[in-house]
Amino acid sequence: MAHVRLDTADLPVEHRFDAWTEFTTKAHGPASIETRHHANFVARIDAYEFGPLRLSHLSHPPLRARGAPEGDAAFPAVVMLAHVVRGSLTERSPARTVTAGAGSLMVLDTRWPSTVVNPVAVAHNVLQLPAAALGLTLGQVGALVSAPMSASDPVGGLIAHILADLLRSGERYEPAVLAQLTSTLIDLLGTAARWPGHTATLSPRALPERSRLLQIYTFMHQRLADPGLTPEVVAAAHAMSLRQLNRILEEDGESPARWIRRQRLDRCRRDLLDPELADRPVAAIGARWGFADPATFNRAFQRQFGLPPGEYRRRFGLGRR
Repeated sequence: MAHVRLDTADLPVEHRFDAWTEFTTKAHGPASIETRHHANFVARIDAYEFGPLRLSHLSHPPLRARGAPEGDAAFPAVVMLAHVVRGSLTERSPARTVTAGAGSLMVLDTRWPSTVVNPVAVAHNVLQLPAAALGLTLGQVGALVSAPMSASDPVGGLIAHILADLLRSGERYEPAVLAQLTSTLIDLLGTAARWPGHTATLSPRALPERSRLLQIYTFMHQRLADPGLTPEVVAAAHAMSLRQLNRILEEDGESPARWIRRQRLDRCRRDLLDPELADRPVAAIGARWGFADPATFNRAFQRQFGLPPGEYRRRFGLGRR
């Protein structure tokens, strides 16, 4: 874990903006930064690395940051999430204009260069995650970047709380705790991406149907490690036809087979990030969550996350410390 800080108030006035530009582009990737406040650019950034996560707290006067149009091989594609604590941020691109005010969260994808402007002084927390670590399609990431989330919503609020906690206490956490928080952030972003606009409330359902749905999800959660868990088994356990089971879950945005596979792969991903399991073979992790055949596990994991499980662990795992 690394922590570096820049407070331009510690520098001669004539060097402040140049130092800020150099520091932030190294931390967040190549960008062209402009401001009308060269004369006295007072700003601060605290930047941290927690395994695959990069997390920063920034406060600065109005500026304009334009992403590099061709990207940079030294900065692989990342998803950036900004929680605006004070002021506001506006992202402008040919496809959209999105504004996030205080208490909102904005998601950016460096694969789609854009310009970010703060018209007034701003303070914000910025999380950077490798796009490959999320296991989301371009369409799902597009849903994330299309509109801000509110920190008053359940999902947005949890994300904002974890970011603030990592900034406050992350340096003291054991690797296993950091790995769990990393997995939780990935899960929350995945939830927001798969059900855009529906994270504030549950879908409207009658109480008996919601109760039955909860029983189905609980049943599947408890048996994820069983290779014999199939939609047919789930339907039989709840005295319904496979067609009925598909209908109930599809109304909730899922299908039973897709849900089982995604949840198993998510459990595998968590285990691969867990430093306490760093010595456990990849095939054993797959077998633990219902993938008895290593080749099937490798193919399924790569389809979901874009990397074989062993490579995913090497890139994003914290390792044993």
